[in-house]
Amino acid sequence: MKIIAIGAVTAGGKTTVVNAIKDRLPRTASLHFDDYSFEGEVEDFSKWVSEGADVHVWDLSPLKADIERIIRSSEYDYPTVGLSICIPTSND
Repeated sequence: MKIIAIGAVTAGGKTTVVNAIKDRLPRTASLHFDDYSFEGEVEDFSKWVSEGADVHVWDLSPLKADIERIIRSSEYDYPTVGLSICIPTSND
């Protein structure tokens, strides 16, 4: 089993790429970061970045549990995870 992770900026085409992969590879499962609500989710992204962007503020255990469930399953050959990466810009 191989895990395919797709990362890009918001509206960068992650879902399009994931769907194209699913069309070409049978037995593919997909998970999308945006479908989860995580404890510790950042409200003010610019402030979070200016304070050092501590990635440990999120509790990603729901996503991790789903990835582990898919890996243990014999139903899929290719778990595919679409990750949104938001890069705030400054007008300074």
